[in-house]
Amino acid sequence: MTRRNTLIGLTKITQAVFAARQAALGVVHQRELAVRDTLAALDTARADRAQAVTGAEADAAQIAGADLRWHGWIESRRATLNAELSRLRVAEDAARAALTIAFGRDQAAKSLVDRARIDRARKLARRDDATS
Repeated sequence: MTRRNTLIGLTKITQAVFAARQAALGVVHQRELAVRDTLAALDTARADRAQAVTGAEADAAQIAGADLRWHGWIESRRATLNAELSRLRVAEDAARAALTIAFGRDQAAKSLVDRARIDRARKLARRDDATS
């Protein structure tokens, strides 16, 4: 295998790794958005319930104490989701760092291919000058 072919193969590998790192970051980002949406839905449900019972007489859920348990469940679920969100932020930072490294390697490989192309063109030009 020639040096040029080796460099082109290296470039294909670095491009594949870069694409994989981009996809991994996308997956983490999508999971983070889903957790944020769930948190927003919980906040909306809590606000809707608070608005429904404000100024109104106690309903069956309040009388039975279910409302308090429901609010407790919401707070517990929010804590779990916030912990998951924190883990996802750490994973996102790690994915960004891996993506940065993959990008740098891809750029370096492309630069090597470009240099090899320029060197080959110069050698051909010198050979043409020598034979003329």
